[in-house]
Amino acid sequence: MKPYIIILFNLCLWLSTYGQTHLLNGKIISAADSIPLGGVSILQVNGTSAAKTDSEGFFSMRFAGTDVVLKITSLGYETQTVNLSLPNDGLFLISLTPIAQQLDEVVVSTGYEDIPLERATGSFDVVDNKMLNRQIATDIVTRLDGLVPGVLFDRRLSAEQDFSIRGISTLTTEIAKPLIIVDNFPYEGDINNINPLDVEKITFLKDAAAASIWGARAGNGVVVITTKKGQYGEPFNIAFTANTTVGEKPDLWYAPQMSSSDFIDMEMYLFNQGAYASILGNTTTRPVVTPVVELLNAVKNGEMSDAEATAIIDGLREHDVRRDMNRHVYRTAVNQQYALNMSGGGDRANYRVSVGWDNNLNNLRNNRYDRYTLRSINNFRPAKNLQIQLGITYANTTNTLNNNGRIGTRPNSDIIYPYARLANEAGDPLALEHGYRQSFIDTAGQGLLQDWRYYPLREIYQNDNSTTTENILFNTSIQYELLPGLKANVLYQFERQNTSRRNLQSDELFYTRDLINRFTVIEDGQASHNLAPGGILDQGLDRLTSHNIRGQLNYSRRFGAPHQLTLLAGAELRDASIDAATNRWYGYNDDTRTSAQVDYITRFPVYAALGSAQPIPYNNSASLSTDRFVSVYANGAYTYLDRYTVSASARRDASNLFGVATNNKWKPLWSAGLKWDVAKEPFFDVSALSSLSLRATYGYSGNVNNTVPAVVTIEYAPFLSNLARTNYAFLRNAPNAELRWENVSQLNLGIDLTTRNSRLSATLEYYRKKGNDIIAAVSMDPTVGLQNYDRNSATIRNTGWDLSIRSINLNKSVNWTTDWYLSHNKSRALEIMRHATLVNAGEPFIPYSTEYPLNSVFSYRFMGLNPETGAPRGLLDGEISENYVALTNAATLGVDDLVFEGTSLPTYFSGLLNTFQYKSFALSANITGQFGFVFRRNSVLYGATPESAWHGDYYSRWQKPGDEQHTSVPAMEYPINSNRNTFYRLSEANIEKGDHVRIKDVNISYSVQTNIRTLKEITITGYANNLDIFLWKAGKSGLNPIYGNSTPPSNTFALGLNLKF
Repeated sequence: MKPYIIILFNLCLWLSTYGQTHLLNGKIISAADSIPLGGVSILQVNGTSAAKTDSEGFFSMRFAGTDVVLKITSLGYETQTVNLSLPNDGLFLISLTPIAQQLDEVVVSTGYEDIPLERATGSFDVVDNKMLNRQIATDIVTRLDGLVPGVLFDRRLSAEQDFSIRGISTLTTEIAKPLIIVDNFPYEGDINNINPLDVEKITFLKDAAAASIWGARAGNGVVVITTKKGQYGEPFNIAFTANTTVGEKPDLWYAPQMSSSDFIDMEMYLFNQGAYASILGNTTTRPVVTPVVELLNAVKNGEMSDAEATAIIDGLREHDVRRDMNRHVYRTAVNQQYALNMSGGGDRANYRVSVGWDNNLNNLRNNRYDRYTLRSINNFRPAKNLQIQLGITYANTTNTLNNNGRIGTRPNSDIIYPYARLANEAGDPLALEHGYRQSFIDTAGQGLLQDWRYYPLREIYQNDNSTTTENILFNTSIQYELLPGLKANVLYQFERQNTSRRNLQSDELFYTRDLINRFTVIEDGQASHNLAPGGILDQGLDRLTSHNIRGQLNYSRRFGAPHQLTLLAGAELRDASIDAATNRWYGYNDDTRTSAQVDYITRFPVYAALGSAQPIPYNNSASLSTDRFVSVYANGAYTYLDRYTVSASARRDASNLFGVATNNKWKPLWSAGLKWDVAKEPFFDVSALSSLSLRATYGYSGNVNNTVPAVVTIEYAPFLSNLARTNYAFLRNAPNAELRWENVSQLNLGIDLTTRNSRLSATLEYYRKKGNDIIAAVSMDPTVGLQNYDRNSATIRNTGWDLSIRSINLNKSVNWTTDWYLSHNKSRALEIMRHATLVNAGEPFIPYSTEYPLNSVFSYRFMGLNPETGAPRGLLDGEISENYVALTNAATLGVDDLVFEGTSLPTYFSGLLNTFQYKSFALSANITGQFGFVFRRNSVLYGATPESAWHGDYYSRWQKPGDEQHTSVPAMEYPINSNRNTFYRLSEANIEKGDHVRIKDVNISYSVQTNIRTLKEITITGYANNLDIFLWKAGKSGLNPIYGNSTPPSNTFALGLNLKF
């Protein structure tokens, strides 16, 4: 019995001990100044207890058990993990270190190595996970706008996501974007495949020392995306995120327009002047005539009484097509985003698995975007010195585009008269004049043709147009520590992306019926179809395949106290190919998957002589491109006494595309940098500063232009020749044995400082960036078969600076931090061999002279309105003139005859992010500004077509003498003078400054630790974006200067929920 009594006694003792709870009283203070910290979160990692400090920094918690692990977090302070044994009598004091004091421990990622910021000589900016997730959006790029110094987003085309790092370094649009790196390798697929909820941080490499490690692809800057991974020793965690974003309908009343009634009055005036005579008499192409003009013509021809026509016209005055568009074409957007991830790790392995689903119903009806993502990454330490990583990522996106929002009276146009009706009062779709005059359509074919009417609202739901992308990414790496400090790495990545496009245009759509009708012949009351009735199916498949392999040695060692050395060297191979094909089937039946044979050779007559004899459109094509690169590289940094750092890198790239000569196939690139931590010097005695460092780097990177080979190439046309109706090829480019890589050099000078107590930290950088051997078009003798060809012929220079400041303004019960940056950039072509022979007012990307910056804006000189007639006046040979032919003659004008207005891209831009936290609540607002740019606003364009005159400036036009004192809008006149329209539209009268300051977005969140079973933390977030609340703007027109004449994106409001278990 004795053994059992002993066992029972020990069990009771253990149970009594386990059943006891221990009270812990503590206080949390700042390590910088011992100020008590309120609102600090304390979470038991190995249990369920949680608490927050009060305004004096005190907290109390009760625990079951004796061994406790606490995780302590607070905005502006380093997260701390504390292990303690209970009971603990007295007050437990914890000191948190401000993040600003830990800047030297920030690690930046280059894609080849992770570098402590204290040894980084180059220019880096890091967007961490917290900052990235402050904005709620499906894609990564949208979340970065307004956060990074030197990174400018170009929103002139509204929906575009283009951004540049420190200006423009190439003249080839296809390669003008920064290089995207995902987990150590270039990402060849669509960046929208990446789920932002899987991203840990994003590092911007901005200067040569930071980016030159990527060699010939880094001239436009590098963006390194580091995804989330599990950690060794991490307990099992589950996190669930759900975001819902609601977007308002776009503002269709954004651009000023004439009312329907006034537009009709103008049509009546022009009709009485005979402006529509040629259109009404056109019996060849049968262009669209608006309903009012048709009614007026019917009255003129005696087919209708004036009273009948007036009654109908008065009814049309009440209609506004924008109301129909707003009701039937657009909707409130709803985007849903869900993600679930699990992570954990032990001593020898860790893992992270995540799944995501995005379902976006955008503003255009019957459009949607779906994305499914699955990601798994595992790390293993099977032996002491060996680490293995295996990762796989799968993404599937489907973009359904059945509604392009373009409804007009001509194909592929959104020009429409303002009183058009798309639906009746019951919402039933109505036909709209489209392509041809309605009176022609009503009688054409005597019932033997396809219905030639156009119902735009029906087509939204009859379209079947989608693009599906599947991307799979597999990567693995093996790292072995050969000697202390010496590691060998082998990395491999495989990427496959299939993009399939399907556009089925059934015979319910106008495009298909129109094509069938045009190729229909009617003889003796019988219709014969040269193009078989049925649908038209366009299908395409693009297959991207990429292999990357890299071998690398890393060495890092400290020798005694004063010396620290870091080296890496390696080589890599890359092979990427894109195999693309497009096919079209006519007479297609989707139920039986059958199509009709087509005669692409014969030129068939067009029905009713609407055009000359034509072949049936041929839309089949195929292409294959392969890019191969070989690279060797080395990088090193030496630090002495933790004060002096010297860095250097060298790289040599070779490609299958560049040069015939061997020396042009290979491109050597290098960089060097210095850093001096002045504050660590014995003589440094500035009590106001806790750190001060100076940096300087210089080096070379490059651009790869895959579109320009060095040898003579021909390209087979994707269609048949017009005359012979056979396949043919044309000369793509001339031989260029001296073709070289584009070369970008950059000087970067920087200063970093932090004030005492880490209240303020600042960085100021100046850069000068020069692109040599830039590939651009050069004119040729056309008798050789080409009018121009691409060669190394230009030089571009970018100069500018970036200033960023972070301050901790309050750090008590209320925390308040500010992040502010201001950037400046000027881009100019120093040398260009292509000289313009024609000079027009406008916005040329490449200016007419090297004296002007890229993206210059030029205008005709405007000398006001004629006080007697209201006609616009210009300056010709020093004299005021109304000779519009001469004023707009591109062959005789010189650059000096134009007015240089500035650039269409900002030369200064800034961001100001204020973040407030009180207990569990956080509030932040981002204020952005852009300065030093202009845009050209639209104005009246007098004419007899629907697009001509219904701009709202019509109401400000000159109407009587004296009006010229307060308006620059010319008088309406007839006959219409197109040169007069052109002169006024492109004159300086329509230039507006774009400078502004606006509230871009606002974020509010509530985060709380819980004791609900396994649920550890709940965070609820509200986010409002695209607010565009202008605090100040230089322009007076009321237009949004960021988007100019394009309709800005609508306001969005998001609600997010994050649960951590």
